[in-house]
Amino acid sequence: MKKITAAKIVFLVSIAVVAIHFVVIYKYGLNIPDWDDYGSVLRFANNFRTDQNFATKWMSLFSQHNEHRIFFNRIVTLLNLAVWGKIDFRFFIVAGNLSLLVVFLLFVKCFKEIVAGEWWFFLPVPFLLFSVGSHENFLWAMASVQNISVVLFSLAALYFLFRSEKMTARDFAFACALALLATFTSGNGMITFATGLLGLIIRRYPVKFLLMWGVLAGIAILLYSKGYVAVDGHPDPMQTVVRQPDQLISHFFVLLGCITGNLSLSVFLGFLLTVVFVYLTAERYFDKQPLLFFMLTFLVLSSCVVSLSRAGFGVEQAMAVRYRLYSELIVLVLYLMLIPDILQNAKKYVIVVAVILTSIVLYVVAFRKSMPDIQTRFDKLKHGAVYYNEEHSLSYLSLLSHADAGDILATSKTLGVFAMPSFFYSDMQSEQIDRVVPMPTDNIKYNFTFKPRKDMLFIDNGWAFVEGRNTASMKTLVVFKSETKTYVFKTVAHLRNDVAIAFDQDVADSGFSLIKDCGGLDEGEYRVGFLIEHPGSTAFENTDIVAVVTEQGCAFKAIPTDQSFYLDVAEVSPDGVYIRGWVFVPNAASTLVTKDIILKGAAGNRSFVPRNEFRRDVSNSYGGAYDSSGFVLHLPKGVLASGDYTIVLRVSYDGINTIIDTGRKIRSE
Repeated sequence: MKKITAAKIVFLVSIAVVAIHFVVIYKYGLNIPDWDDYGSVLRFANNFRTDQNFATKWMSLFSQHNEHRIFFNRIVTLLNLAVWGKIDFRFFIVAGNLSLLVVFLLFVKCFKEIVAGEWWFFLPVPFLLFSVGSHENFLWAMASVQNISVVLFSLAALYFLFRSEKMTARDFAFACALALLATFTSGNGMITFATGLLGLIIRRYPVKFLLMWGVLAGIAILLYSKGYVAVDGHPDPMQTVVRQPDQLISHFFVLLGCITGNLSLSVFLGFLLTVVFVYLTAERYFDKQPLLFFMLTFLVLSSCVVSLSRAGFGVEQAMAVRYRLYSELIVLVLYLMLIPDILQNAKKYVIVVAVILTSIVLYVVAFRKSMPDIQTRFDKLKHGAVYYNEEHSLSYLSLLSHADAGDILATSKTLGVFAMPSFFYSDMQSEQIDRVVPMPTDNIKYNFTFKPRKDMLFIDNGWAFVEGRNTASMKTLVVFKSETKTYVFKTVAHLRNDVAIAFDQDVADSGFSLIKDCGGLDEGEYRVGFLIEHPGSTAFENTDIVAVVTEQGCAFKAIPTDQSFYLDVAEVSPDGVYIRGWVFVPNAASTLVTKDIILKGAAGNRSFVPRNEFRRDVSNSYGGAYDSSGFVLHLPKGVLASGDYTIVLRVSYDGINTIIDTGRKIRSE
């Protein structure tokens, strides 16, 4: 009875995890091309539809894309066209994720063959396999089909090759077909043949199977190599081995351990996994658990190949989201291999509880960390489609060559292959969020332009970053602040390599845009500011731009440059009166200027000396020595009598007093 109950609980948990996975896919999967989708899917579909030569069409199925022969992706493309008559990138996303579901079922079958019952031990599998930490593989159409399907075909080929001590002709035929399919899905699929050959030799299978497998592997490699062209811009593996062996080894360790999501921990876990793999090999686990051992071997060898071809980009490159799937699979397969040993341990249930809790923690941490990245990617793609539809602009399409992207999209539309979905400005409203806006930190560099539209506040591809900080994990928020109301909005992030080059800093992720319908904003004037969030810190800075919202519409305007004062805040709260701003005498050092605040009311005038505040932003905006131009006045509740007060500034410089009526009023209760 306990085993049945455990099986049901594990089944329900697995269903829940899979359901969450596909809900994320449904919500964030877009019918918009991303990066390689333009060439691998749309350009191929365009050429296939216009080409009248059957032989050319057939050869195009095996044509090279980067360093891969993506035959299976081509087949999925043609299947998509056959079913719906045009490309829908969600078709690819679903196809790739269904492959992941089949991989899950394959592990279910492996588990049942290894362990009779004890279903509690299977519980970590769904949490490891369906982690959104690998979201790039799940939501990027071309990568979803290629990166997940090659894993399915390779592991399934090894399953049929090593599931039984006695090879059958049918199993061998399935293994051969799947290995070929893996090879022509992604380049690392060829490792299936190498792994299989190694296993057939070690396991001493009949020579006829060894010979046939070797011949088929040779044919596959020859076909793959025919007409192969080296890809420009990728590091030379031999140069990496000779000149950067330490970087290569570190990259490999990080790649194996990147499930942790932390670079230092990944190095440690990758080293540990390498040691364990060597130990299992020395202990001849290829005899104890041949199927899982050679699955693990395939995954480790695939990681070796990735490191050889990518380590030249740097160790951090191994933390790329698309590689995390292999780290998760290595941990998963290794765990399944060790279950028979765990079952022999007196503390087996303590061990399995620890593994279950660890897998759940990794799943939850990856979910919390990845969802903002998923939302950012979603917004970027959608934003590119909005600009393409509204402005006929190619600037925000994800392909680096915007001209190529435009040509491909135009041809696709003409041929009826694909049309950009109908997303417009109304579909891209920036989300309002709750944030406590701190005092200005005066350490943000920024620049932006705004589109003159009456129906919305529209900041177009600006940039902002905190001085001395990179922008890899930065979030830029736009603040609209008036005397009585503060709005904080999320922005859509953009790549700005030009900013990184101009400042010679790692700030390429500093770009942003904001689109906000002004209908939902209270009427008034709002000082525009930037709130930048880094993990563990925030920075804020006001700009010299004001957003004006009226019944007739909204617009941005610059604070006049001849204006020598500004009140950032003038408000009354339960704690009292708070006034903050700046004032300067043009061309005079602000350290030599004194200032008072006069509150003019019906019962008389009250004069106060405010506290000075450092305002580098004023110096930057107006080009003078105005760092000491800022002032802050806080009057506790009860200091002022009830009534309305006009705020007046008295500025003294070189023996001359100047009275400035700010035009701002407050009401003390």
